[in-house]
Amino acid sequence: MIKKIVLALAAICASIALFIYVHYLNANTDYSNDVEVEVQEATSVHFDRYGVPHVYAQNAVDAYWAMGYVTASERYFQADIMRRIGKGRLSEVFGEATIEADKLFRTLGIADHAKRSIEKLDKNAPFYQYTTAYLKGFNQWVEEGHTPLEYSILGVEKEKLDMTDLMAISAYMAYNFNGSMKNDPFIHQLWSDLGEDYMAVFKDSTWQIPNYGEFHSEISIDMKKIDEVFESLPFDPLLASNSWAVSGSKSKSGKVLFANDTHIRNSLPCTWYEAHINYPGHNFYGNFLPGIPFALIGHSEQHTWGLTMLKNDDSDFFIEHCNDELNVYLNNNEWHEFDVRNESIAVKDKENIELEIKKSVHGPLVNEFIHAEDQEPISFHWNYLKFPNNLLEVFHRLNHFHTLESAQEAASMIVAPGVNMVYGNNKGDIALWSCAKLVDRDSTYSQVFLPGTGEYDIKNYLDFEYNYKSINPEDGIVYSANEDHGEFNNHRPQGDYSSDLRANAISAYLYGKASFDTEDFKELVFSVEDKNDQEVCKKLLTFLEDSQYPEEQEILEKWKGNYDKNNRAPILYQNWKYFLFKSIFEDELGADNFARLIARLEFKKNYQKVIFNHENIWWKNQAHSLSQKELIQMAFEQAIGNVKDKLGEESEKWNWGNCHQAFFEHPIGKQKPLDKIFTVGPYPCSGNATTINANSFTLDESCNYRVFSAPQMRIIVDFADVANAESILPVGQSGNPSSDYFDNQAKDFLNGLWRTMEMKEKSEWKSGKSIVFKPIK
Repeated sequence: MIKKIVLALAAICASIALFIYVHYLNANTDYSNDVEVEVQEATSVHFDRYGVPHVYAQNAVDAYWAMGYVTASERYFQADIMRRIGKGRLSEVFGEATIEADKLFRTLGIADHAKRSIEKLDKNAPFYQYTTAYLKGFNQWVEEGHTPLEYSILGVEKEKLDMTDLMAISAYMAYNFNGSMKNDPFIHQLWSDLGEDYMAVFKDSTWQIPNYGEFHSEISIDMKKIDEVFESLPFDPLLASNSWAVSGSKSKSGKVLFANDTHIRNSLPCTWYEAHINYPGHNFYGNFLPGIPFALIGHSEQHTWGLTMLKNDDSDFFIEHCNDELNVYLNNNEWHEFDVRNESIAVKDKENIELEIKKSVHGPLVNEFIHAEDQEPISFHWNYLKFPNNLLEVFHRLNHFHTLESAQEAASMIVAPGVNMVYGNNKGDIALWSCAKLVDRDSTYSQVFLPGTGEYDIKNYLDFEYNYKSINPEDGIVYSANEDHGEFNNHRPQGDYSSDLRANAISAYLYGKASFDTEDFKELVFSVEDKNDQEVCKKLLTFLEDSQYPEEQEILEKWKGNYDKNNRAPILYQNWKYFLFKSIFEDELGADNFARLIARLEFKKNYQKVIFNHENIWWKNQAHSLSQKELIQMAFEQAIGNVKDKLGEESEKWNWGNCHQAFFEHPIGKQKPLDKIFTVGPYPCSGNATTINANSFTLDESCNYRVFSAPQMRIIVDFADVANAESILPVGQSGNPSSDYFDNQAKDFLNGLWRTMEMKEKSEWKSGKSIVFKPIK
């Protein structure tokens, strides 16, 4: 009987393996083909040796039709999942695991916002016509192309996309740039639990906690449940970035020199899809988000631009004051009824979920999402939903118009997500604009929940003149690394800004040399020195006396803050810092909230105010009769003991790259044994979250620091030689695991290599793979 069962299981496993293998082989793009389609004139797509498509057409409509077709053939699953996230339709594919995520996005009302935005679009404008062509090409592939492996495994069918789906994809992008949905509930809970004496160190002293008055009630939030919703999303959020440019006065070529690298969570397929589009009057190379016809980052022979996150605070939670029945709420001394709508969420292999959504003047009620049920209604205000989505028009302008003035006009149109745009052109102009519809706030600290009775409502938005900008500065340098730009034009917007460590390192390098070429920029891109960590380590070392670990102490004393993957000091320092944090902060917070706090940007920017000030209230806790010196020394000994326990006694094994490694994981690759097909890595990584070559990890005592966010492309453009501008992606162009281009750039990326972004004339492609689209006879 046992033998029969084993043989039966083996036969089932073999059948499944054969099924997957057959579909694996068939789920790939045909890179050499002639197709009769609905183009006006013959259009060709040449694939270079990295799988980047080069689209050559006689007119714009055909070019974007071909771009849609090719994008779908390589990244359909990615585009499909992003639009499903935005519309709250994940559960149709993934079943019960994503119901809460669907509830959240249905509650936000992105699909309805998309419809209202489309109504306001100029249907005769070129951007609308090109988008329509892109959708037609995309959907022709959906009708005729192969079935991606993911759909064979999941047992679902492909669907065509429409204009609302493109809006949903851009909405998901905007949501990914917004950290408030996760950060504000956590910060509010800590302020409620601990009070200002503990929490004031983590905010600017000029920002004031709101006066809740008689309407305030304690809000209890289940952060674990919120975390689970975010963890259920198949694609993870965008995080940070670097970008800089110098004018001809600072470049060895005498022309503008530009760089950009976007820091996004590691994933498969990777975020960006590169493509080159050429038709009469337009020759452009860009990084596209699959499903969006216009590049979010790119360059022509005349101009270039890159993006970093602005991280301005563009959303708020409001505590609504209601009557006892919770059916009306008070705002500006008047009682209002909630708007109500109903949604039905389809769930794979289950009954539909019926959802009632209530909305106040501020936005939808989100108690269920933040797990504050049976409490006062809490609404969510998000700038993105207050204005029509115009991102298609914005990025069409950036793709097609080349001047400084046209770029600034496009920058001024961006509402959300907030971004910093670094720009350069062949005329010698450079610029940096902060792009967002900024809220005209007073000094109220906006990262806690606000009373919804009216006095804290958002009443005005600032004109673009109040957004930070630097246009052709005299020193010939612009740069952005998600830092706080400070006050500009008498206004300083609040936000969840990154520390200024990357920005300071970029600034020091750019102001430290007279001139630069592409090799200098590459050196800067790969910098893994953290001078701040070096200084903190030096300060901590002054507290050590008679250490029982003199060899490890010497390693740290010689450390220059370098996070090279072959360096031993980083693992010692990070463990020391972790155990010191644990001793000071965990007893007030508990283990879960301690882990959340030390991951926050505000903590990373301000922790030194606590650890080097023994008078700070965080030190006044349970067993801390120990002196500052004794506690720091105890944390050092705990750290070394932990490293030896986790990695072994031999210090040669303590190299940073052995502990700090990158994986690129596909949503389906989370299930074994599919990880063998859908996961790339691990790869040892240099750097940390605050080095210019940023590779972020979660700090804990595991000594297994999985890199969850890293540069997802690198670009350098010298306008003295635009034809040889360089780039690299972290894995590959294709989303099809059986493609030669699925992960063919990974090793080059991690070894610091680059490739040319080819902008050849059509006649220069002597060989290679090509698709030719011919008009239907």
